[in-house]
Amino acid sequence: MKPYFTLLEKNDDGLWTIEFGAYDKEDCKSELDDRVDHDVRRRNLKIITTGAKQAEIDAAVAKLNRETR
Repeated sequence: MKPYFTLLEKNDDGLWTIEFGAYDKEDCKSELDDRVDHDVRRRNLKIITTGAKQAEIDAAVAKLNRETR
């Protein structure tokens, strides 16, 4: 299984939301840097690694959001 990288951003409710995804981690890092350059705080951004299936990504985000609350 090839790893898939997803950029998450914390919304106003304190929950993580999917913003961008790619098989290349550098693409996600570039997107993260671009958002920081446009006034998104670094602490409100996170890159996670999962499989590429949407269900895997959704489960990882749901787990992070459960841990956040």
